[in-house]
Amino acid sequence: MHFHVELDLRGQVHIHCLEGKKSLATVGFTVAGFNSLQEQGLMRKPGALAIGALHDWVEIDGELCSFEKGRNEAARLEQLLNERYLPEANLGHSRSVAFFHNVASATGFDIQYPCRVEGTVASHRYHLSQESLDLLQDPDHCGLLHKEIMVKLMPPNLVFKKKTPNGGEQYLLRSPDNEVELTDVFGSRKALLLSEPLNLMHLTPAELAAIFNHPVINRYAKASTVPPPSVSASEPRSQPTATNPVSQSESKFVRTTPASMPPKPDIATKIAPSGLPATQAAPRPEEPPGALPNLWLKEILARPALRPDWFARLAYSKMATHFGNSSEGKFGPVTCWFICLGEAEHLEDPKFKGIFLSEKGSLGFFGGGQIARFSNRVAFIGTRQETHEGIQVNLVAVGLDAHERLVFIVSNDYRDKFGIPEVTLTEVMNRLKVQGAVILSIAETLASHEPLKVVWTVPAEQPDP
Repeated sequence: MHFHVELDLRGQVHIHCLEGKKSLATVGFTVAGFNSLQEQGLMRKPGALAIGALHDWVEIDGELCSFEKGRNEAARLEQLLNERYLPEANLGHSRSVAFFHNVASATGFDIQYPCRVEGTVASHRYHLSQESLDLLQDPDHCGLLHKEIMVKLMPPNLVFKKKTPNGGEQYLLRSPDNEVELTDVFGSRKALLLSEPLNLMHLTPAELAAIFNHPVINRYAKASTVPPPSVSASEPRSQPTATNPVSQSESKFVRTTPASMPPKPDIATKIAPSGLPATQAAPRPEEPPGALPNLWLKEILARPALRPDWFARLAYSKMATHFGNSSEGKFGPVTCWFICLGEAEHLEDPKFKGIFLSEKGSLGFFGGGQIARFSNRVAFIGTRQETHEGIQVNLVAVGLDAHERLVFIVSNDYRDKFGIPEVTLTEVMNRLKVQGAVILSIAETLASHEPLKVVWTVPAEQPDP
């Protein structure tokens, strides 16, 4: 989407709002014209707007563009509008569909996508129902899907069909183009056939997002730029005990520092015991005063991490030992284990603050209504009612900083994975930090002046397989 400003032969200024080559709206050079763009959700509202009585100049937030006495600053106005006043939904990943688990929904899922409601374009979240699918397919209010595509909810199945020229409908043809390819954590290929009904009970939010953002369904998707998302591998059948979700033999693989990377001498006393003696190595030279305190983690965090569900169980076991408490309970409908970090002892208590591990291998933090959860390379942050989902966010380590805040260390490009404006992401992260949890990339961890006093990580390659 973009603006194009035109000065016609009569000296009249016209503002065109275009999506590619398609015209969304054309307005005159008047206050009413600008208001019309804002009401339709096609333009962000400026702080101050003034237009000359002869409609030959405009001042937007202190920037003057003049068409007086034969001047033509159409190019300057066009650049100003495109740089500052495109709607927020257009600046983010506004052409994608997201899904979330929600036990309150009849289908078990919520769906989120941008659409125009009451003249305003924004990303709206609904229960996954036929009504929300109808709105998704409405070309006037949304228009994300190809016009010939039909999506029907026939519980427990989703059915994709195609309109025929004679007014009928038919299933999609069985062909490689109509398959959604995904890769599990072991690198095995999985294909979902759009030509057949898809059972919602066998799908995850990541798989549903891959389906609705497939180029055959979503007219803005490009196959070459959308990497296949990872899907959960089958869960181990053995269930952990309430107080220790991993066996003692597994626990030994989790270390605060790998054998080849002893801690800095000046912070050695701050590192919690690893439970497994590290091989002796020559002391590292002392760093100069003022050096970044977490640089000793550089080699450790550069190693490939273990598969997410194994890492979650091992890290949780070490944290349970460190904090000295672990209990079994329910987080919504899901069985989990949790570690209390506050006075409240039950997960459903509004004052609860702590760490949890679900039976499916999700590791997370919950406190003050804020949540951060990591499951099979997908991150969820926000609140239980409104969660933002980041695909392909790898959790590589968990630590504690000098203020006893929980620190989740993730892959470097995590901020680009949530598909929300940077301002919104920063607000969510700040609220989480206030409650006692921090999310940092590897680069941010190494550059931080806040020392980490303990880190749990599990490199994929171990001395003892």
